[in-house]
Amino acid sequence: MKKNYIKIILPIIAVLVIAESVVLVSGLNKNTQVVDEKSLTEPVVTKSVTPEGPVMFDLVMATKNKEMSVGKDYQIEVSSLVKSGVGLDAVNLYIKYDPLAFDVSNLVYGTKLPKPTFSKVSLQKSMIVVNYLISEKNGLKVTENENLSLLKFTARPKKAGNYSFEISSGNGTEESVTMIVENATSKALPYSSNKLTVNVLK
Repeated sequence: MKKNYIKIILPIIAVLVIAESVVLVSGLNKNTQVVDEKSLTEPVVTKSVTPEGPVMFDLVMATKNKEMSVGKDYQIEVSSLVKSGVGLDAVNLYIKYDPLAFDVSNLVYGTKLPKPTFSKVSLQKSMIVVNYLISEKNGLKVTENENLSLLKFTARPKKAGNYSFEISSGNGTEESVTMIVENATSKALPYSSNKLTVNVLK
């Protein structure tokens, strides 16, 4: 009789253990899916850093009016807070914007920088392009904590909505890449940049 009980009880216990294991594994899978969903819904960070390495410049786009009206002119400034003193060989600035939403004009260049070798508001590429090339042998010296003005321009909204101006890092391509080039090494220096978002009203 005892042998018969053992023969009956052992399979039942085995089935229970397997069932509990299945429940535990499925529970772990559910928890993993919840974490993945949360990571997908996290807000996108608008501050980007490029290229790799310690940040040497903070590129900042700013305006006095983040709430704008259609048909009025607003000035936007692009400046750089210097984190570490260095000599500059070149500054290639590319700013993405929506030409269907804004007319851009009146480019005013940084007074410490030389006259740009090239500047253009490109409707085709949806870009503001300004390239500075420094001809001095030791480059343009900038010091730590210096606020270096790079560009000012006028933006006139054409339609209501939320729009952004953004420093272009090329999106993985070699075209339209904002670069700050060191004189001593001729290498692009790491920088951070922000996205300026404005709300346009009718």
